[in-house]
Amino acid sequence: MKKILLTCLLCTSVALIACTQTVQTIDQTTEEIETEELDFAYLNEGNELTPIEEKLLKKIGYYYLDEEHQIIYHYEKELYNVDGVKPGSIQIKKIPEDILFENFNIYERDDRYATDSKQVYYLNNISAAYDILFEFTTIEEADPTSFEPKIVEFFEVSQGNDIQKSISRDKNYVFYEETIIESADPETFIITDVVSINKDKNNVFLRWEIIPNADPNTYEVILDTSAAAPGLVLGRDSENLFLNLCLIEGVDIESISVVDFDRYSLELMDKGGTFTITPDTIQNTCPVVRN
Repeated sequence: MKKILLTCLLCTSVALIACTQTVQTIDQTTEEIETEELDFAYLNEGNELTPIEEKLLKKIGYYYLDEEHQIIYHYEKELYNVDGVKPGSIQIKKIPEDILFENFNIYERDDRYATDSKQVYYLNNISAAYDILFEFTTIEEADPTSFEPKIVEFFEVSQGNDIQKSISRDKNYVFYEETIIESADPETFIITDVVSINKDKNNVFLRWEIIPNADPNTYEVILDTSAAAPGLVLGRDSENLFLNLCLIEGVDIESISVVDFDRYSLELMDKGGTFTITPDTIQNTCPVVRN
């Protein structure tokens, strides 16, 4: 796994605002990353923005390098409706000063992740609605010597990339963003071709939660409505029928078929007739109502 080596010195915490006049390109032949200098930047000092005409920053993924002063910043958000600042400029922030960056590396496979060979760091999207904001966080339990970001490089369903691209692992754990996926086995964990379903040797996972009692060796998806947003995933193994995290009782799985569905409920049929299931996401129950 190739990483990008940067070096920075310990420094006090400030935030910067920089115009987005830069691009990053990765030459797949030479495996070299080319960067362009930003035209200008602003220093955010509380409620004041001070232009810094001679400061040059280089963009590498979500990170910005002040080569002159050996300081690394990370992307926070874009800025609009700020007096004196060009719309679409970006706000960036200095890496926390308690992290000693002697050999700061950005993972090429997913440049939201970085390491200093002691810990792994992640830029977490903590956006509210359309106000996109990224926060620099530490994945406390991650082992930097074996950490592998973004297990899946590309997912055919575009929405699946939003979910599956945030799954990573090391020799001990599987992570969704910066959080451990409980009981997931990193050695056997696989990402399936269904947006919301993954497996390891022991369990089937709906996104990052275990589907209780589902057999990973025989579980298959019958219907998936979760491609564009969280929805319904109907599946079965050799013995049981499942809807999302629910085990559906009182139905014949051998004769099951889908009659109709929307994002919130299903109408199904088995040898006993038709029935409707509307999951209760609060109680995590899926009552069967025979027609």
